[in-house]
Amino acid sequence: MKQFQILSLTLMLLTIIGCSDEVTPSNFTGTTQEIREMLRGENPEQVYLVSTDGFEIKTNYGTVISAAPNSFTYLDGSPYTGDFFTLGVTEVISKSDLIRYGYQTITTNGEILTSDGEYNFTAMADRELMLTPQATLELYIPNENPSNSAILFDLSSETMTWTPRDTTPLQLGEWRFEMDDWQFGYVASLSSLDWVNVDYFTKFELPLTEVQVCLPQGYSLENTLAFAVFSDRDIVLELGESVDNLFMAPLPLGENVHLVAITSEGGGNFRVVKKEVTITENLKVNLEPQPASEEEIIACLESLD
Repeated sequence: MKQFQILSLTLMLLTIIGCSDEVTPSNFTGTTQEIREMLRGENPEQVYLVSTDGFEIKTNYGTVISAAPNSFTYLDGSPYTGDFFTLGVTEVISKSDLIRYGYQTITTNGEILTSDGEYNFTAMADRELMLTPQATLELYIPNENPSNSAILFDLSSETMTWTPRDTTPLQLGEWRFEMDDWQFGYVASLSSLDWVNVDYFTKFELPLTEVQVCLPQGYSLENTLAFAVFSDRDIVLELGESVDNLFMAPLPLGENVHLVAITSEGGGNFRVVKKEVTITENLKVNLEPQPASEEEIIACLESLD
């Protein structure tokens, strides 16, 4: 009996320390691409008809965008002589939008960033346009508490993480759009329409520790996306996988984060789980996503904002 009790206690400890051994059906046919397509839903791009004689517009998030006359040309360098074209603007501001439409707030070197907005632009007439080599797109981003350390980051097409464009902090300033009230925030000049991020390097009071998120068997990097979403900061990090159903990431001690996992079963069926934890030394957390509709998953993510 005593040996049986010791064995039972050992098994309990292994369950607490390691990944759960509960077998969830391992024949999931879903993919992470299906998750991303589901999360994107409708195209988040805002589209504006603008003039080649110059324009100034205000987006749904209050960002003011302007360009001087004749600032756009065809991709092959030939001039565009039309009167109007459409400017597409994608703004990724909230934490739920970072998961759905944007990219995790980390550099190519693994440095954690706090985001004050990710932006992407398109210009289209009868075919795609770009900024001329001499032109810039002026960006005025409202922010009541901007960081003096914020700089611009470009998206790496290889790693889908961020690289500093310049170490010079963004300008802070005031502006007024038409008859609106005066606004305060970031002022930036962009020389291309590619993805750009207004970020600053985050300094934590305590060091990082390796956090392990254990999902049941059958969950993997092929069918599951896992995130660490900081409760009090605009930081979203995607967790990587070491082996099997174990997702990992180095996270700062003492921070409160929501651990979120979204799984595609295949056939248009999905699962989700969310749990808030405080990061402690070598934290290990067991999670098991539960069946959820697309609407329930979006609502779960929006609750993080």
